[in-house]
Amino acid sequence: MLQNIFYILGGIALLYAGGEMLVRGSVALALRFGVSVLAVGLTVVSFGTSAPELAVSISAALRGANDIAIGNVVGSNIANIALILGAITVMRPSVIHSKLLRIDIPLVIAVSLGLMLMLYDGQLALYEGVVFLIGLAIFIYVSFTHAKRRPDQYYLDVVTPPDVQKTKSLAPFFMIVGGCLVLTVGGQILVVAAIDIALSASISQATIALTVIAVGTSLPEFAASLVAAARGHSDLAVGNIVGSNIFNILGILGLTSTLTPLTRGGISWPVLWYMTALAVFLYVLLKPNKTLSRLKGGALLLSYFVYIVYLAE
Repeated sequence: MLQNIFYILGGIALLYAGGEMLVRGSVALALRFGVSVLAVGLTVVSFGTSAPELAVSISAALRGANDIAIGNVVGSNIANIALILGAITVMRPSVIHSKLLRIDIPLVIAVSLGLMLMLYDGQLALYEGVVFLIGLAIFIYVSFTHAKRRPDQYYLDVVTPPDVQKTKSLAPFFMIVGGCLVLTVGGQILVVAAIDIALSASISQATIALTVIAVGTSLPEFAASLVAAARGHSDLAVGNIVGSNIFNILGILGLTSTLTPLTRGGISWPVLWYMTALAVFLYVLLKPNKTLSRLKGGALLLSYFVYIVYLAE
């Protein structure tokens, strides 16, 4: 058991390191080839911070551990809003851009409900994964079109230092390749250790995926959002969380279920409803004045504590 705990921690550390390498290398390479700051922010950065979730879900799905493949995404979406956004808001109240309230948060609600609808029969089939991927392509297109009116250089400054952006060496290539390799190894270690712990401790794979693995794979989102909030870009901090939740469902579950069908397994309906209710709750909290106060952040954290207690019973 102790050995597997070390493997879990090691796997999480590798996922975090691999995600950092992938994002930094990809940003530098994209800018070198003349890709706009805007395009990089909407694609490389957004997807790169979700790379750990992708690595774990694909690795789990190919091993037949569907509870981990789906639970990792559901748990990450829950942790992103209730734990990470709640904690960041308690430290520093957040004010958001109106687009998040008009488009992005309603879209999180919609895709969460869509996931529940597709899981009604107990599985995600190949064609449902294709629907998710088409939805992701539409989301990227709409976001790209909107963002042309307000390109933000500070988006890149938050996730990767200027010296990394401007480098002309071969370092970006090595960072991308190394990041992918580290992510793959980290995902494999984490999944194998999680399965072993579940078998030896009589804990369900779903519970481990919804808690330990989900929080571990959400570390890049936490890091990016924390830095953004600390630098006064609270709308970016919230936007990073919201964008990650959209990509987790449309991109990760979309891609994973096209590789192999996924079954809901031990992911209970109350947990799925909580994931969706959190997105609705976030919308309600932000609707009056587009602000998340410390009190509202505390409410999100309290809901996460109740959720953990529910899973522990």
